[in-house]
Amino acid sequence: MEPGPYALDYLLKWPAELSVKGKVYPEQPLYPLIRELLADPAVHGLTLIEAQAARDRFLELAGQALEAEGGDQRWLEREFSR
Repeated sequence: MEPGPYALDYLLKWPAELSVKGKVYPEQPLYPLIRELLADPAVHGLTLIEAQAARDRFLELAGQALEAEGGDQRWLEREFSR
């Protein structure tokens, strides 16, 4: 099997420390947290535009990593539309 699908699976679970409006989320899987931000930005003190900007940054960085492994950034974009 090609490494692209494995890279996608890893990126959907990719843990990192994230700070949202001063609240630190240590070693949190980024994709699920960003989905939470998009679902209800106000709970986290964000606007929808700020939550979308976080998603866009994730797509840019994770998309580059995914493409380096032979995947396609559109795979990540599709995950956000589910």
